[in-house]
Amino acid sequence: MIYNIKAYRLAHHLTQAQMGELLGLSKSAISMIETGKRPLPGQANHTLIQLQKKTDDAGSDHLQVANESFFPDLTNMHRKTSADYIAVYCGDLKSEMHRLNKQISAWTEKFNDAGRQLVKIEYMLSSMRKAGSLSAYTYDSFMIEKMGAENQLKEVLKQKPELAMIRIEGIKKELEAAKKLLAKRNRFPVVDEVTDYYGFGKMKPSLPAPGEGEGLLPDGGK
Repeated sequence: MIYNIKAYRLAHHLTQAQMGELLGLSKSAISMIETGKRPLPGQANHTLIQLQKKTDDAGSDHLQVANESFFPDLTNMHRKTSADYIAVYCGDLKSEMHRLNKQISAWTEKFNDAGRQLVKIEYMLSSMRKAGSLSAYTYDSFMIEKMGAENQLKEVLKQKPELAMIRIEGIKKELEAAKKLLAKRNRFPVVDEVTDYYGFGKMKPSLPAPGEGEGLLPDGGK
C-alpha cells in the first residue's frame, strides 16, 4: 500500500484540492502535509488507508481478469498459427524429399550407364580376342573407355547415396508424425496443461516442480 499522501495523489492523478476533498482537508493542509510542515491527521490517515485498500482490491480483480484471459487467448492463438507453420514445415520436407529422390534417380542412371558400358566393353574385348582382330590401338581405346566408366561408378558411390536414402526414410516418418500432430487439439500438450493449471475456479492439475527430475512436457506427448 502507498500510505504517503503525495505518492497516492500522484499515482491517481489528483490535484491537491481533489485530494483534500477525499480526506476532508483543505488544499493548503494537503500542501503542508506533503512538504512535512504538519502531520496527517488521524482520521485523514485512516481514510487514506481505506482508499488505498479499495484501490488495491480493484487492481487485484483487474489482474485476475487479465490472467484468466491471457492463457486461453494464448492457447487459441497457438492453435490457429501452429497449423500454418506445421503445414509449411511439411511442405519443406516434401520439397527436400523430392530433391533427394531426383538426386538418387540421377545417381542410379549414371551408375547403370557406367555398368552397361563396362559390360559392353568386356563383351567387345572378348569377341575381338576370339576373332583375333584385337589390335593394340583398339585395346587402348577400350581401356580408356573402361577407365572412364569405372571412375563414373566410383564418383556415384562417393556421393554416399545410402545417406540420402536414410534421410528420405526419416522425412517420411516426420511427415507421418506431423500429420498426426495436426489432427490433435493439443498440438503442444504443455500449453493446455499450463492453461488448465492457471484456469481460475478449476481444479488445478499437479505440475512437477523444477528440480524434481520430471519435466513439464509429458513423455511422448501423452
